[in-house]
Amino acid sequence: METEKRKRGSEYDEVSAQSGDQPWPQLDCLRTNEAHGVKEKALDEKTDPVGCQGSPKQDALRAQLSELNQRVRLYASQAWQMPFAYLAATGLTLLRVDSSTKPVAIMLVTSTFIVFGLAAVRAVWNMMTRAREIVDSLKEVERSLLLKESVKYQKPLPFYIMLVTGIAANAIFLLHNLGVV
Repeated sequence: METEKRKRGSEYDEVSAQSGDQPWPQLDCLRTNEAHGVKEKALDEKTDPVGCQGSPKQDALRAQLSELNQRVRLYASQAWQMPFAYLAATGLTLLRVDSSTKPVAIMLVTSTFIVFGLAAVRAVWNMMTRAREIVDSLKEVERSLLLKESVKYQKPLPFYIMLVTGIAANAIFLLHNLGVV
């Protein structure tokens, strides 16, 4: 047997590795069981709260943790893309409008962008609601695996501020070209 070292944060752990074995999940199990007052590797379910014997339950929870992490990243990236895409499209369109543009066309374009802005607010709302649900599920899986809580949901206020700014810009532009403002 040879001794290997693996860096974990700022500490090093020595683990005996046999050829073909993967000792790291076993080390995790020893740590989590020690946190529950069990000093040795657990041999049954009563003293093995996370299924350290390489149980399908633990493997399934780890796979679920990975999948949920990917999903929450996807929703977060989409939630950032939506307001920027909306503002870019609005800004580029409004820059192209000049004095020769017909008022009917201006009214149609700005009204369309206002409706798209409201749809974008709803889409971001749905994405962030789903992201909050996923974060809650991640917390449950982390607790089941006896891991330290590593996720936190933050309110998406900047997304809504950007979208409302774009909607307001369109509304003001529309009212200005109709002669109301």
